[in-house]
Amino acid sequence: MFTGLIETTGEIKSVSFENKSAQIAVRPDAADFECKIGDSVAVDGVCLTIEKISGNIIFFRAVKETLSKTTLANAEISRRVNLERAMKADGRFGGHMVLGHIDAAGKIERITNDGDSLLFFVSIDDEYSKYIVKKGSVALDGISLTVADLTQNGFLLSIIPHTFKHTTLALKKAGTPVNIECDVFAKYIERMIMRRESGDSGGRILKMLEEGGF
Repeated sequence: MFTGLIETTGEIKSVSFENKSAQIAVRPDAADFECKIGDSVAVDGVCLTIEKISGNIIFFRAVKETLSKTTLANAEISRRVNLERAMKADGRFGGHMVLGHIDAAGKIERITNDGDSLLFFVSIDDEYSKYIVKKGSVALDGISLTVADLTQNGFLLSIIPHTFKHTTLALKKAGTPVNIECDVFAKYIERMIMRRESGDSGGRILKMLEEGGF
């Protein structure tokens, strides 16, 4: 599990597409980005497993399903990516629960100035827009963000200077595709409601939560 608090950025040094998968090599900017083979790392929000380390270069494998759902399908040398190692059991939980399982690739429609912050207008397919709520959480390229408002075809994000400076958001332009992971709790709630309507045990669980004031 991840928190959506980006630890460092990195640069893609090589990409090799083979047998419906891709080996992606990334060099983290932080010299103290300690990790080992088998560790999970969120690369632009995508949970990947380290399969090799050579010096300061980390190698990941993105399989067909991952490529079909994320912007890693268009990974190229010199592209900058956000990096976060999986959260330790005793770590501080400062963002929101991010699984690294991308729901869909969205697109930045436009970026405007708003005083000290920047407004990012992001579009997303209707299939997933139902999981986006005002003041709720969303992960954009692995960054834990709060939805400022909803738009006709997506949502609005207000980006503070610190986040803009320390992530790849500073490189984004209108038309740039981004990885989006919706808040997992929204999907759990939807599933429980569906099960209640079908009359199975999920409805009893939801009823207990409602009676408890949740």
